[in-house]
Amino acid sequence: MIVIKTASIKAACLLASTKDIRYYLNGVQILIRDTGKVHVRSSDGHMVFDDLMDEESRDGMLDIIIPIEAATLIGKSKSQFVAITKINETQYECEGRLFKPIDGKFPDCDRVIPERDSQFDDVAGQQYDAMLLATCLKAMRIATGNSKAFFRLQNSPCGLMYRENDTYPRCGIVPLNIKAAFVGN
Repeated sequence: MIVIKTASIKAACLLASTKDIRYYLNGVQILIRDTGKVHVRSSDGHMVFDDLMDEESRDGMLDIIIPIEAATLIGKSKSQFVAITKINETQYECEGRLFKPIDGKFPDCDRVIPERDSQFDDVAGQQYDAMLLATCLKAMRIATGNSKAFFRLQNSPCGLMYRENDTYPRCGIVPLNIKAAFVGN
């Protein structure tokens, strides 16, 4: 049994794709590494969300993708935490709902999301899509439980939105490519 914050699932659903041809993006990844730390991740190819649970899992390593339909229903739970239980080799259960994980390999978010670095704190060099920034802000507010908070945006190859004195949750945003917009002029 894996215990996860409901807010993390709900926030991850905001950044997950719903009808992408890359089927593995149409869900929320639950990743447990050999350290026992549980990550909740999602991406739509332009943004990525990553949260880390405080508790370590005793279930060993795991890497599953919850289909977006099931994850959305799980995110609507009124309880603060939800438990995901493995029923058999192909099915899991959470909040009374059975789901079959998406068969695919979720992108390696660690390669996309940059580390926090003070040399990148000035965001003047990059431009970001306002809708993507608003979506990341909403996800961060849901994940942290603070509906009025604002978060730093680190200017790096991929914009990093994070809470000032915390590593998780975090969002990565791909900046706009200004040169591509003016090709042919």
